[in-house]
Amino acid sequence: MFERTQIEAVDAIVMGKADLPDRSATQNDVFIDVGANIGFYTTRYAPYFKKTIAIEASPITFDVL
Repeated sequence: MFERTQIEAVDAIVMGKADLPDRSATQNDVFIDVGANIGFYTTRYAPYFKKTIAIEASPITFDVL
């Protein structure tokens, strides 16, 4: 189960709503999900990036990913 505040924080960063200088997602960016598990963040944010890389160490979980 994912914490709503964690998802909202990443949403704000990816969608350019966070108060970070020059850090809004563009189609030239790459999203790297390390420890991707079953791909919640990978699938949620892939449409916002030109390239998405998901890394998962567990072979069984990777198959689900």
